[in-house]
Order: sequence, then structure tokens, then C-alpha cells
Amino acid sequence: MAQEPDIPEKPEPDTESSEHAEEEVPTEDQEPVASDTQASDLATVEVLAEEINELRSRAAERDDFLDKLQRTKADFINYQKRQERERGRAADEARRSFALRILPVVDDLELALNTPGAAKESGVLLRGVELIHSKLLGALREEGVAPFESLAKPYDPAYHEAIAQAERQGVADQTIVEVVRKGYMMGDRLLRPARVVVAKSATSAAQGTH
Repeated sequence: MAQEPDIPEKPEPDTESSEHAEEEVPTEDQEPVASDTQASDLATVEVLAEEINELRSRAAERDDFLDKLQRTKADFINYQKRQERERGRAADEARRSFALRILPVVDDLELALNTPGAAKESGVLLRGVELIHSKLLGALREEGVAPFESLAKPYDPAYHEAIAQAERQGVADQTIVEVVRKGYMMGDRLLRPARVVVAKSATSAAQGTH
């Protein structure tokens, strides 16, 4: 009987190597996830940076606008105040001019009323002069104009205009002994100085002659 030849056995496939090989070979669907994430984060940061820069630019524009608005508002307020002051000065000057035109008329009426023999004039004429004088004084009072006392007061060049000196016994030097024309105030400001005669003692007069 003939002996059958030995048939070599086929080696069994290395399944572990195949599995590793299959795991190591990337498929078309697999992509590098880490790289994509980094790129996405970088894009997000760039977008945020642009938005922040834009916000800063808008904030700067807003601050500049608000600053200009505040300056414009302040300029307008100052303009209004200047206009009010100008109107006030113009009104004061108009009142002052009016009063200075009226005062000479008042002076003439007072001179007529104080003239010796004025009481002997016709009663109707005298009352008419008194009425006009009273109305003019009333109009002046409405403008804040009033006379101030000067007689027997010390002479003050800020309020008095000395037109003469007169010797007076028992009267201190520089005391007003006669008012030739009344002085007037408008509010707390001098409108017209008083014209006065100032006392000069005999001793001062004698010293002045040496």
C-alpha cells in the first residue's frame, strides 16, 4: 500500500495583527478633531476682538459726542446769561437816562415852590405846580429813585459836590451847611451828587491865610 505524501498545514491568519492593521488605517470619514476645534476657537477669538474694538470705537465716539453736547449746553447757558445781563444793563441805563432828564424839571418846580412869595400866587397855579411835582416824584420812586439827606452831614466827595465854603461858628469843618441842589440815589447806586456848601471854621480860615 502506498504512503500518502505529507501536506503542509496552512498557517492560521494572525487576527490580532489584522485587527491592529484595521484600527491603524484611517477611513475617509475620520478627520483630525483637535485641529478643527483650535481653528474654531481662533476664529471666535478674532470675532470677539473685532467686536470689542468696535465697541471701544463707539464708546469713544459717544464720549466725544457727550463732551461736545456738554460744551454746547454750557455755551448756550452762558449766552443766555450774557443776554440777560445785557438786557438788565440796557434797562438800567434807560431808567437812569429817564431819571436824569426828569430831575432838572423837579429842581425847577421845587425852586418855584420854595421861592419867597410863592404862596401869594394864585391858588390854582400853586396847586397845579404841586401836583406836577408830586407826580414826577412818584414816577421817579417807581424807578427806584429817591433823594438822600445831605444837610448837616459830613462832606463826602463820593456823594457831594462842594461848590463853596462858608465860615460857621460852632460847626465842624467839612460839615454841609447848605444844599444847593439835592442828590439822588437809584437803588443802591448814586444817580446824581448833591451840590453843597461846606463849613469852614474861622480858625481854619485864619490858618489858610498864612
